[in-house]
Amino acid sequence: DVATSPGYRWGTTVLPGQKITVEHVYDVLGITYPQVFIMKRKGKDLLALWEDVADNVFNPNPLYQQGGDMSRLYGVEYELKINAKQGERIRNVRIKGKPLDPNKEYVVAVYGGPPPMGVEPEKKNIREIVIDYIRKKKDVEVERKPNVKVLDHPYNTDCYWR
Repeated sequence: DVATSPGYRWGTTVLPGQKITVEHVYDVLGITYPQVFIMKRKGKDLLALWEDVADNVFNPNPLYQQGGDMSRLYGVEYELKINAKQGERIRNVRIKGKPLDPNKEYVVAVYGGPPPMGVEPEKKNIREIVIDYIRKKKDVEVERKPNVKVLDHPYNTDCYWR
């Protein structure tokens, strides 16, 4: 249902039509914690986690800022009000096109952090999974549709997709 990725901001730019190499994958995923974990989490727990991440990034008090990047979420669309109070920033969450159900258990794939308690890692790490995907797909298309709508900040994503 949901896949998450840390907010990395490094790696080589791959232009449209350019062959993606193993080196490109390692440029982005050259990390010491590449294990992938698949687990089930209730909607309310996912929302609480994402709200905590948003507070770590956008808290107006710099002493409470604990991170510089929002997690990248796949399979999820939401609205973000940066200047809202803690716990009220993320709104209108949709998972696979449907409103988030706080009591539903969703299947979540994560990597790039400490192992979740009681969850064993997958046999392949994120680099192997991405390399296998690229080899099978041959041509990789990136969907040019932002999944986050920022409500209270001038944020124009159209300029990135021209």
